[in-house]
Order: sequence, then structure tokens, then C-alpha cells
Amino acid sequence: MGKLELISLLVVILFHSRATVACPVCNLPPLPPKQPPRLWSPPPPSPPLLPPPPPPSPPPPSPSPPPPYVEPPPKVTPCPPPPPVYVPPPVPKLSPPPPPPVPKQSPPPPPVYVPPP
Repeated sequence: MGKLELISLLVVILFHSRATVACPVCNLPPLPPKQPPRLWSPPPPSPPLLPPPPPPSPPPPSPSPPPPYVEPPPKVTPCPPPPPVYVPPPVPKLSPPPPPPVPKQSPPPPPVYVPPP
């Protein structure tokens, strides 16, 4: 089939799908108009099969209401004693070193008497 034949066939198919008059190519009558979709309608209500149930009896009066919940006080556990703090022993203070000994100088020799000439 050539391209032209395919195109003409497509035109005929499209024409038949939308035509309201007879097809000029093949003289076929137009397709019947599409029926609008039927909307769903609920079925008619059926008569009840069982008699309606009796109304519920009122609940018996309850005894006194339970006391409101009171949360117990939290248990207090004493804290453990803090660990002992390390105190280093006192460091003995070093006394300053003694000054170096001063060398003793020998006294100057006594002057020697020189008689005059």
C-alpha cells in the first residue's frame, strides 16, 4: 500500500467516525450516534428483612467513680558523697643559698721603718 492509499483510508475512517451524512467515497451511511453513558442510579430500596433491633437498654448506673489517679511522689535517692579532693602535701620552702664566703684578706704588712740616711 502506498502512502496515498493509507492517507485516504485514514480519511475515510475518520469521516465515518464523525460523519452525519453518507460517505462520498464509499456511500456508507454514517455510524449511529453514540448513546450518552447511562448515569448510575441506586437500586430501589428493598423492604427490611428483619424487624429493627430493640433500642439498647440504658447502661446500669455505675458505682462511685474511681478516685482520680495521683502520681506517687518520686523516690529521692541521696546523692553519693563527692569524691575526696586531692590536696598535695605542702612543698617545703627552700631557704636561699648562703652567700659565698668572702675570702679573708690578710692584713697589710706593717710598714717597715727605714732610718733616714
